Amino acid sequence: MLISAGLPSRLEKAYEALTIYDYFKAKDLFYKSLKNDSVAASYGLSIIYSRSDNPFTQIDSAHKYINISQEKWTVVDVDSRLDCSSVGVDSLSISDQAYAVDSLAFLRAELINEIDAWDEFIDGFDNAAFRTKAVENRNEMVFGLAKAENTSMAFSTFLTSYPNAAQAGEAAKFYESRNFEERTAGNTQQGYQTFLDSFPTSPYAPDADERIYNMATTGGKAEDYLSFIQTVPRVPFRDLAGRRIYASEVKEVNAESIADFTLSYPDYPFMRELKQESELAVTRFYPITD
Repeated sequence: MLISAGLPSRLEKAYEALTIYDYFKAKDLFYKSLKNDSVAASYGLSIIYSRSDNPFTQIDSAHKYINISQEKWTVVDVDSRLDCSSVGVDSLSISDQAYAVDSLAFLRAELINEIDAWDEFIDGFDNAAFRTKAVENRNEMVFGLAKAENTSMAFSTFLTSYPNAAQAGEAAKFYESRNFEERTAGNTQQGYQTFLDSFPTSPYAPDADERIYNMATTGGKAEDYLSFIQTVPRVPFRDLAGRRIYASEVKEVNAESIADFTLSYPDYPFMRELKQESELAVTRFYPITD
């Protein structure tokens, strides 16, 4: 970019017009200078589009042209950079304008304060500090909507879409709770069993196990506990059911009652204990005498 030492160049006239707020003239001259003076002309256009005292205000256009200025600055030669400096454009001023545009865009999103507005900012603007805050604001809004809907699908969608959100841990807890409640809403033994078949590692699996046990053995009879042991595939409460069978069937502990119980319930899970108890029942104890 060469600037004549004599008559003012088109670019210099553009900046003179910008100084006196003649935005129409400045804008026209900046556009005409883009081809030969892309760094400074793009910077000037970004300034016009970022200001609110003219009819050309447009944050997205301000962002577009400051990005062009930044990109071109990295490839122009030293002489061109010196020419830019003559109209007040250098790496620092470009960086400051980029920050100012990002700030305006963030403020716009903040004023709208809708998920789409935050997503638009996140997708289009690069300033790390603003982007981090925008992500936090967006995630907080989406999580609020998920809580308002209060369904497992809403929380699952949130976790899938924003796995690194600060609310992910809380969302996971809500998901597990609602998933259990929704899938067992009928409060039936089959419903709890289906839940366990589908979600065996759920933190609510122990609750489902206990409810299945209580429902299956509500009669408190030996045949109820036996049926539970024979039909429920999971291990929890099977041992308890086995001991309840023994307690209900063996009223008096002796070798004969234990033998009868063993014959009646060959699948009893504590046969070794029964053998020891049977041996103990036939053992005679004599008093110790001096």
